Amino acid sequence: MVFRGYVSEADGRGSAEAFLAAVGADGPVDLTFDVREVRGYAGGARSAWQELLSPRRRSLRSMAVVSSSRLTRMGAAVFAMVMGIPCTVHTSLDPGLA
Repeated sequence: MVFRGYVSEADGRGSAEAFLAAVGADGPVDLTFDVREVRGYAGGARSAWQELLSPRRRSLRSMAVVSSSRLTRMGAAVFAMVMGIPCTVHTSLDPGLA
């Protein structure tokens, strides 16, 4: 998932719904957030992802976050902790993450 600019609660909910539709019943999956161009986000954006993915948390194997921002890394760590999945942080999008 690639995010840019400011991520609102509505953006968070819409992207989580799109992710779930794309993944379907497949699993387990590795989730990659490319948030290098995010300038800020509403707490509700992360909450929407948590709410919508909680029922499918067993379908998530791991999460990778591509960011140099401490704020987004902190939000990702909270999300991963709540979901109970390992999280790695990267400063560039390595070919293995795409």
